[in-house]
Amino acid sequence: MILYTASLLSPEDIAIVISYSGQTRETVFAARAARERGCKVIAITQANGNTLAKLADFLLYIPGEEKTLRVGAMTSRVSGELILDLLYLGIAKHDPERTEESLRKTLDCIRSFQQV
Repeated sequence: MILYTASLLSPEDIAIVISYSGQTRETVFAARAARERGCKVIAITQANGNTLAKLADFLLYIPGEEKTLRVGAMTSRVSGELILDLLYLGIAKHDPERTEESLRKTLDCIRSFQQV
C-alpha cells in the first residue's frame, strides 16, 4: 500500500513515513519515490543516522533503545503511533472541513467494501 500511495504523490503533498530501524526496504523506497516526486518527507524513526533519516526533510525521533524484544517493540510502536495521532490532530484542527470530507469518503469506501 505504501508503494502505491507514494506513486500518487505530487509536490503539494507531504509524505509521512515510519520505520523504527530506518532500513525497512518498502519504507525507504517509498521515501525515495516521494522525494523524486518533489514531496517533503517527514520520517519517524530512531536517531541513528539511518537511511530513512538521511532521506527525510524533517525528522521525528522515537526511542532508540530496545533492551528486550517485547518491551522495546512496544515502546517504538506506541511512540510512533502517538506521533502520528498528534500530526493527524494538528492537520484536522487546521482544516476541519477537509478532514470531515475525507472521513466521509473513507466511511463511504468502507461501507461499499462491506456490501461486496
